[in-house]
Amino acid sequence: MALEDSILRFKEQFDWHPEIQHQEALKAHKNVIIVGMGGSHLGPWMLKRYVGGQNIFIHRDYGLPDLPEETLKEALIILSSYSGGTEEVLDAGRVAMEKGYSIAAISRGGKLIDFAKEHALPHIVVPDMHMQPRVAIGVSMLGIAKLMMSQVMEDAVRSAGQSIDPVAGREEGMRLAESLRGKIPVIYASSVNMPLSFIWKIKLNESVKI
Repeated sequence: MALEDSILRFKEQFDWHPEIQHQEALKAHKNVIIVGMGGSHLGPWMLKRYVGGQNIFIHRDYGLPDLPEETLKEALIILSSYSGGTEEVLDAGRVAMEKGYSIAAISRGGKLIDFAKEHALPHIVVPDMHMQPRVAIGVSMLGIAKLMMSQVMEDAVRSAGQSIDPVAGREEGMRLAESLRGKIPVIYASSVNMPLSFIWKIKLNESVKI
């Protein structure tokens, strides 16, 4: 799907209601560690900044984050890979499995869902909406909120997403795009809004090829 079409249909993502497979294996937790690379870490980053709290950790690497053993034991480790084949995420899953930590997964399919099924792990299969992972932020946020067992968070994400009107913002977006033609934009923001500025950067780098 073209980027413009993905943007215009963005709010459709928030009509999705995720379902957890092997939900009976989902354990209570004090902390949440979300392992994801590229577009798969953007949704979790938004949750941490705008909806979540200090108990959410985001890991973008092989293995597991350098946290106290007690924190890891009390955590739900969510493996997030839109494609299901992200090497770093699969590696983190193997390490967490060896150590006996609590694990869940969210993906469109691939090796990650195979791994979750093989070990009867709680997991959510994301619908294929024919868009790039860096655009599928809505379904990522909803699915992770569901795995965190936070109805309040899931409702907040859905309400915020459904309030967006991409069509109404199209004209302003076109004016902004025209003003950037032939230039190299520099994007900066407060620390609170860092995820938004990073998302802009990704769109310009990967989609527009600036």
